[in-house]
Amino acid sequence: LKGTEHYDNLYRDIDFELPEDTGTDPYRYIPKSVMDQSGRSGTYVFSYSEESSREHHIRYYQTITGMDAAVGGLMSDLERLGLDENTIIIFASDHGLLMGEYGMGGKALLYDITSKIPCFVYDPRLPEEMRGKVREELVSSLDITSTILDYAGVVQPQAMEGMSLRPLVEDEAVSWRDELFLESLYTGRQTPLQEGIRRGKWKYVRMFPGDGNYLEEDVDFEGRKPAFEMLFNLESEPGERHNLIGAEGLAQVAAELRDRCAVRSAELNDQRQALRSQVEVRRR
Repeated sequence: LKGTEHYDNLYRDIDFELPEDTGTDPYRYIPKSVMDQSGRSGTYVFSYSEESSREHHIRYYQTITGMDAAVGGLMSDLERLGLDENTIIIFASDHGLLMGEYGMGGKALLYDITSKIPCFVYDPRLPEEMRGKVREELVSSLDITSTILDYAGVVQPQAMEGMSLRPLVEDEAVSWRDELFLESLYTGRQTPLQEGIRRGKWKYVRMFPGDGNYLEEDVDFEGRKPAFEMLFNLESEPGERHNLIGAEGLAQVAAELRDRCAVRSAELNDQRQALRSQVEVRRR
């Protein structure tokens, strides 16, 4: 955008390092037979060259700076209106983005780079010593709605699965989840149907063929063998480049996470069927 403050030449004259995998073979991580279901759609560049990756990074940094300015303007308006000491701010995103890592681009795979998001809660009423803390608990985007309801003094409906982040913000003792279920079921960009489980230092991901359109029953994976599996030790190797499926001594770990992932998947399908039955009853 010519002549704009943040989207013209900003960051074009600085040096920065690209991901070390940029322009390398992506299929050494996920087999071509799993990733390419019917060819690439062209919506996202699957693998960046160094030139295209640099351009994407420049625009990414410009966008972040533009957003930072917009949030700063919002904060200034709250202060001008006298609302800055009585407004709780929750900032988050919906996904991350591969920009050359693993030789890939896009946002649909369940690597940590794409499945983890920025998230912070700012409460101006908190004392200074309680601000700026980082929590390591497993947090889901489902928790954001629960958090809003909590701060608003509204009782969360029983059907909601999220957990309010307020106790974490206020350093209260609270029983928290020890695992997190992940899924990515969008296949329009030739990515497989994916489910995963994060528990402690371990992360397990399983993939099934996905080719564009699919029906509800196609995401019921009970009894189906995955096309590909990944297992990572995020404590010793947070970069998720060494797939430990089949590694010596980890068969039990893989089996436990595989079973747990299947249980969580089945629970979601049971919920789907129950909701569908309710809708059909109402239609009658």
